[in-house]
Amino acid sequence: MRKGTICYVDQNSGHGIIKDENEQKIQFFLMELQEEIRLNDEISFDRAYSKRTCCNKNTFS
Repeated sequence: MRKGTICYVDQNSGHGIIKDENEQKIQFFLMELQEEIRLNDEISFDRAYSKRTCCNKNTFS
């Protein structure tokens, strides 16, 4: 399980960006979330790839 911080959220385009412990930026889609998130939330997540797109699908906890 990776850890990171929500550093960007765009409700209009439906995506956000996590900056992980290694300073890597990882894109995610808001429609795939099961919980509400906010800017600067510290999260744990698993990284997986969606068949629908080339971007990341993340599971938060």
